Amino acid sequence: MSAGGSPSSSTATGSRGNQVRLVDCPKCGVPVVKIRSKQRETYGQFFFKCPNNIREDLRSCRFIRSEKEYESYVRDLETKAIVKGQCFADGNDLVRWQCVQLMQETGKMKQQIDMVLAEIGNLKMQISEMKQEKKANFMHVSVALAGCVGVVVGMLVLAMLK
Repeated sequence: MSAGGSPSSSTATGSRGNQVRLVDCPKCGVPVVKIRSKQRETYGQFFFKCPNNIREDLRSCRFIRSEKEYESYVRDLETKAIVKGQCFADGNDLVRWQCVQLMQETGKMKQQIDMVLAEIGNLKMQISEMKQEKKANFMHVSVALAGCVGVVVGMLVLAMLK
């Protein structure tokens, strides 16, 4: 598959008997391999590594994970894939169905959020229009008040002149 740790169709059985998905190396884009250590300090333990990882060559790919680290790495990839809207499950119809259901629910929630955001935008426009109307009404009242004051002052001036 593609680089970046995309899921591969292969699986391997872990030392605890559980199925572990073999993914592509995030650097090289080739499927990782499962190996059993022959080193004294880790003898018999399983590791997952890029086939391009050559122990003595520091310029080679450095992707290698213990079984526990690798299982965590794959879980993180699957979680990120579901979040991105990709759905894969190795033949398990129930998991695939649940994944599709989650994606559909996510789509519905996105639509609801978009509708709420649109309504918020409409309310902001209404508030802005009300502020404009308030300013216009204030101007009308001010002009009317100024006119009234002018009439009263004029009447006072006339009364004083008589």
